[in-house]
Amino acid sequence: MDFDFRFTIPADRQVLWQKVTDIETVAFCVPGVTGIEKLEEGPPVEYEGTLKIRVGPIGLQMKGLVIISSIDNDQCAMALICEGKDRKIPGTIKTETTMGLEATESGEPGTDLVIHTHATIMGKLGEFGQSVIRKKTAKVLAEFVANLVTQLEEEAAA
Repeated sequence: MDFDFRFTIPADRQVLWQKVTDIETVAFCVPGVTGIEKLEEGPPVEYEGTLKIRVGPIGLQMKGLVIISSIDNDQCAMALICEGKDRKIPGTIKTETTMGLEATESGEPGTDLVIHTHATIMGKLGEFGQSVIRKKTAKVLAEFVANLVTQLEEEAAA
């Protein structure tokens, strides 16, 4: 299953890049993240994290790895691999994501955060159906961006 998202964020490209590459801080912009810890300095850089999330009628407590497989600071682009599984419900989620920062499509001030993800969902978790998973993914990413913007605004005001 593939997902493509583009969000315009009212921030300078370099300021935004510093924020999104600070994984131990920006991870908490993702709704439901309850912990993140760096495991390996890398490359690749590896983190272990936990996420509580509700998909349809099921509450999940995912534990897994986030691996930054490549990063290009000059181009403001990175590739990540995420693997997670729930403690109780059989199944796994694996995503391969590319993320980059681009000039806004409209030419207005700010920076576009462009995300492409290929997700493989196995086992019981895969039974939710694509429409439910797509809707939940869009909602989580929209909340992530809102939280990210709030953090950037708070830091700029400080």
